[in-house]
Amino acid sequence: MKIRGLFIALLFFANFAYAQTPKTGEFVISSTPREIIGEQAAQFNSNIGENEQLEWEIYVPENYDASKPAGIMVFAGAPVIVREPAGWLSVMKDKNLIWVAARKSANGSSIHQKELLAMLSVPLIQKNYNIDNDRIYITGEGRTAARTVLDYPDIFDGAIFMG
Repeated sequence: MKIRGLFIALLFFANFAYAQTPKTGEFVISSTPREIIGEQAAQFNSNIGENEQLEWEIYVPENYDASKPAGIMVFAGAPVIVREPAGWLSVMKDKNLIWVAARKSANGSSIHQKELLAMLSVPLIQKNYNIDNDRIYITGEGRTAARTVLDYPDIFDGAIFMG
């Protein structure tokens, strides 16, 4: 009886530990603005509904270690399905950066929508990963990245502008 109880306890803790392990590799996360920033999302309803289901493409390096806070590289103004520039994922891995790009922020979206999607990318990642808040960067479509870094200087520490 004790062995059975011990086995069940070990199984429970193994599953709990596995559930707490942050996901790595390339994947898509779905969320709403309200789930990401709570009641603050209501102030952006004219651009993106607070309960609108949105998607982000994410790359977390396989060597991600929560004891070494990672930086974030936000790709702004991305098309429906995002492909990072060639070679960038190896740089993300080498520099301990998490890549994030919101889907559906291409040319058909307003500049305000693109900015909000880029801004929401940061707290989305911060919810699940240990982040170095002094290493949060933005890149992608030049106009969107420039406006976003200027409108949210308290979030972004630098930018790489693309044309």
